[in-house]
Amino acid sequence: MLVLEKEKEITAHASGHNAEGIAYVHETEPIIWPLTRETHKLYRELVETQHFSFDFERNGTISLDPSIDEKTTEKIAQRFREGYGESIEFLDESDLRKREPNLSTKYCGYGLFYPNDAQGNSQKLGQCFAQASSRRGTEIQTETEVTSFDIDRNRIARVRTSRGTFVPETVVIAAGPWSGIVTERMGFKIPVKPIKGHLITTETSTGLIHSFIDGPHFYVVQNGMGNLVVGGGEDDMGFDLRPDELRFEEAWEEGAAMIPKLLSLKQEAKIACLRPYAPEGIPIIGKSTHFENVLFATGHHRQGFCLAPVTGEIISELIADGETKLNISPFSPDRFL
Repeated sequence: MLVLEKEKEITAHASGHNAEGIAYVHETEPIIWPLTRETHKLYRELVETQHFSFDFERNGTISLDPSIDEKTTEKIAQRFREGYGESIEFLDESDLRKREPNLSTKYCGYGLFYPNDAQGNSQKLGQCFAQASSRRGTEIQTETEVTSFDIDRNRIARVRTSRGTFVPETVVIAAGPWSGIVTERMGFKIPVKPIKGHLITTETSTGLIHSFIDGPHFYVVQNGMGNLVVGGGEDDMGFDLRPDELRFEEAWEEGAAMIPKLLSLKQEAKIACLRPYAPEGIPIIGKSTHFENVLFATGHHRQGFCLAPVTGEIISELIADGETKLNISPFSPDRFL
């Protein structure tokens, strides 16, 4: 197996710079619940049987939104529990203080808690996958850009790159926000576009928060290194990777409103990155009937880190067996082709 990576290293963009959250089942996006349930099982297996070390912890998510009143928030939790039987808790002011003492209840004195959500370090996970794949014979060739394809009927016969030509058995399109550009070189274009997000990493401050804190527009999470990450935002600016200071200010302001002790921490790094967005936020995973030897794994938007294991499982099943145990028809690329 050969992996072609355009950048000098893997996890150079949003795959290594993201919220680092691993959502389980939320009241939104029910279409991806089968994927998130399976991915959590796979994450446990990676930690317990493959001994992947990427700061995996199940500390849950606290969702705060002062624009939704307390009674409505409580009803959301109740409807979700009764309707789907999934764990979701309503937290009042006292509950919030017990669970996260450094959380400001002045900003919002109530919230929703998703206890099954987890966190991890996406850069470390990428290295774990790369090392495990290399041990099994996979070659990862960096600084290699795909420039064109030779197509014979409905098959890709050759992949031409900046560093040579390759004859593939199967091609997997997993180019993130650039997937649309890559497929355009195949004679069509799937509608994946870049959506820019911004992240601020602080100096180390161990134990400031435990859960993933999800605000109305931005989030705060503490990674395994002890740094806090404040970020979010969704800007449709094409492939413009230039950071926007206004977005950093907005993220820091909302983050500090939720966690006031943020203001005592030094900002160590700021970065803007691009996420791959497909229409309606639904990823594109699977095989197209238009191509005999092409598979797609893209368009995950804000769920890339979360859905990485299950996406890999689906693609490997399709390559090995031609079918998957999960129903992936909602994610078919044929809905665009």
